[in-house]
Amino acid sequence: MKIRFGFVSNSSSSSFLLVGFQGKELWRTLDKLGLSDANNTSDWEERDKIFEKAGFTDYGYGTKSSKNGLVIVENYDGIKCLGINCEELLNDGQNVKEIGEIVVKKLRELTTDIDVDSNKARVLYGTSSSEW
Repeated sequence: MKIRFGFVSNSSSSSFLLVGFQGKELWRTLDKLGLSDANNTSDWEERDKIFEKAGFTDYGYGTKSSKNGLVIVENYDGIKCLGINCEELLNDGQNVKEIGEIVVKKLRELTTDIDVDSNKARVLYGTSSSEW
């Protein structure tokens, strides 16, 4: 069993810094994107088909990305969070609320049936891993 603290980067893991959603907002959004079933199967080929149908492909080390820049982070328990890489936007002076509005706009590009509140966007960080 590996225990990691802080940001790491090696051959099987990477760190992430996103503005996006977890909790209720994440689960409602995943349902609208057709990704809820990805957490209910351990068949990797089936999971890949579910993600592809929703417009997400492998990004690397426990992450999936869409063509418009949304990122999903998952681990052995399933999907952890969804958002966009935010370091550059934060460095440019945008705040979390403004970036949350960008996330919602990008979600609406994938499906117009999104009703998540951009005010509930949070800074999300941690490590994702390809080790299951």
